[in-house]
Amino acid sequence: MAVIRIASRDHVPSSLAWPDASFGEIVPYSAEWLGKPEVLGRAELRWRLWERLSGALQEDDADEIHEADLFQKALNVPIGKLAEVLLQLLPSSERDPLFINDIAPRLGALIEMPGRGGALARTRLAAELSFMFDRAPD
Repeated sequence: MAVIRIASRDHVPSSLAWPDASFGEIVPYSAEWLGKPEVLGRAELRWRLWERLSGALQEDDADEIHEADLFQKALNVPIGKLAEVLLQLLPSSERDPLFINDIAPRLGALIEMPGRGGALARTRLAAELSFMFDRAPD
């Protein structure tokens, strides 16, 4: 267990410093690490990593996905993991500064994202719509 904590603690700064040219190769791994509790608890790094991953994924529009496979795909791709992180951090009130300053703008960006990435993000968020309305009804 200690090895996992050390690896995740060291992974975030490494991902942030990773060269742009090859960052795409580690995006799936970094998105997985971002959802780990020990990374989510590090506010100073989690949003920087979230932004870096989000920027790298916006250009990902490679292949078509059949509607029947959309939900399963949304659960397992990095853009779905970014949506999941926002859901994990969603506070119990939409008046919470975390929601206002950090989560709401990122949710908006995912919802407005064009192409395949946007469809996957919206699909992942739609799966938790009742949870989201419970937390932020307006």
